[in-house]
Amino acid sequence: MTDAPETVPFFRTDNYAPVTDELTDFDLQVEGSIPTELSGWYLRNGPNPRKATAHWFTGDGMIHGVRLENGRAAWYRNRWVRTESFDDPFPVYNADGTRNLHSSVANTHVINHAGKTLALVESSLPYEITNDLQTVGAYDFGGKLVDSMTAHPKICPTTGELHFFGYGNIFAPHVTYHRADANGELTINRPVDVPALTMMHDFALTAQYVIFMDLPIVFNLDIAIKGGEADMPYWWDDNYGARLGALRRDDPFGEIRWFDIDPCYVFHVANAYDVGSSIVLQAVRYP
Repeated sequence: MTDAPETVPFFRTDNYAPVTDELTDFDLQVEGSIPTELSGWYLRNGPNPRKATAHWFTGDGMIHGVRLENGRAAWYRNRWVRTESFDDPFPVYNADGTRNLHSSVANTHVINHAGKTLALVESSLPYEITNDLQTVGAYDFGGKLVDSMTAHPKICPTTGELHFFGYGNIFAPHVTYHRADANGELTINRPVDVPALTMMHDFALTAQYVIFMDLPIVFNLDIAIKGGEADMPYWWDDNYGARLGALRRDDPFGEIRWFDIDPCYVFHVANAYDVGSSIVLQAVRYP
């Protein structure tokens, strides 16, 4: 008898397959023309596992970047985000339920704010990278952030403020809302009262409100501590309910108004805006 061949998941094949090499190339060939006014870096991030992995979410983050300047594609680079757990992995959750926020795959998003470029994953602190995509290290806003950072922060186009939240604490508060000013100074940390630790992947921002989504995908500590890499420690809970919370931006420590909705889950928000006394939230809803 022989062992059955491994069933390779779709995210490790064809165009989804990991990139094995870190490359640098200069003066890229351009079809057509690049406007000379367009100057900067185009960056993307995503899971790029160095070895076989059973879940898409667990691959190491890799940043791909193209530098545009003076009508040229000056260079292309791709680099793994070399977090503190890159070479010698250690878990996010310890046996006592505490977290190590430096354990990170930094594989979900990359943003620039106040001169800092940050690679993000929602379980951990952000990791700062240079303009050449080299990893600087974990970034905690000068010691003021003692929480994880969502991979989907929002930058206000009017004020330049960075709005984000962290979730993942076993013990209350499970969620904390954060705000940094246009200079990158962390100015607001306030708890968001939710009854349990849910997977709060995204949120929304309008001109007047921050909107939180308290939805019934709930954390399981036993799976987090002893489960394999294919076992996501969040499971649907029929009894948890679902609601949206609205917090006024001009009263960040005020009351969050909660509105019950039909049970569902939302990974990503497409848009949100104010219309008179109403808020419109556009998102991908999973029933």
